Amino acid sequence: MIRPVEPHDERVRAPARGPAHRPRRVRAIPKKVRVPRVVVRSGLV
Repeated sequence: MIRPVEPHDERVRAPARGPAHRPRRVRAIPKKVRVPRVVVRSGLV
């Protein structure tokens, strides 16, 4: 039980500390905003 917990903590700490965590959040926000925007435009048109 201790073995799986050690690698999991390292994997979660590595991306959270590095710059990989920041771009992931920024990319997820614009992707969700783009989907609803296209749906609203299609509905209005």
